[in-house]
Amino acid sequence: MAGFEHESEGARESLLNLADGSFGTAGAPLDDRAGANPRLLAAGVYRGGGPESELLPCPLWDRSGRALPEGARLRRVLDLRTGVLLEELTDRGESRRTLRFSSLARPGTMALRAEGSPGLLPHAPPLSAPAGQEGMEQGAVDGRQWMRASATTGGVAAAASEVRGAAGGLGRLDRLAAYRSDSWRVPVAEAALESLRTAEAEGFDRLLAEHRAAWARRWDEVNIRIEGDAEMELAARFSLST
Repeated sequence: MAGFEHESEGARESLLNLADGSFGTAGAPLDDRAGANPRLLAAGVYRGGGPESELLPCPLWDRSGRALPEGARLRRVLDLRTGVLLEELTDRGESRRTLRFSSLARPGTMALRAEGSPGLLPHAPPLSAPAGQEGMEQGAVDGRQWMRASATTGGVAAAASEVRGAAGGLGRLDRLAAYRSDSWRVPVAEAALESLRTAEAEGFDRLLAEHRAAWARRWDEVNIRIEGDAEMELAARFSLST
């Protein structure tokens, strides 16, 4: 999907949603823009009661801390073969490419890789509170950030970290996040931190490989093939260096 259209952005974010069976992340642009609604929801975790109940807005792992520049070229492609959201941003001669996924092999583990012009790379903390939920409990342990969100009953704990590097004048950022949810009690921060440390031990590239393998097995099981689709062929070619 090319560009940003205020009127249709909600539908686009739903179509580009990343989900692993337990958590779902809307496919909003990495950068903030009026009309976008970045959100992450956990299955079975609600706030409110009766007809007023709704899924709990959870800490966000995919925010850049930047505003989407006016006039910038934006392109988002969801690779349905591998469950990966690819995004390209070009602005005044600078560019950035990102890859995001919510691990099908490890539900509750999310990953982001951003490569490109250093000035366009994310600079926000790895976790951020959704709009209207800025009072979430949060802290840091050994360079890892954590947040907890309380529902009417139960809640969500999240932890995230990131690693930065550079080569050939380009920057790279790898961000990993881990989530734990419970419909009866708020998980302790250490539960999410433990999952994060496990993900860090594997590393971005191995997490991506096992995620793609899990999607390949799912496609084989349902025996569905997508051929001749230009968007899908582009997504298959559009990959960040590993």
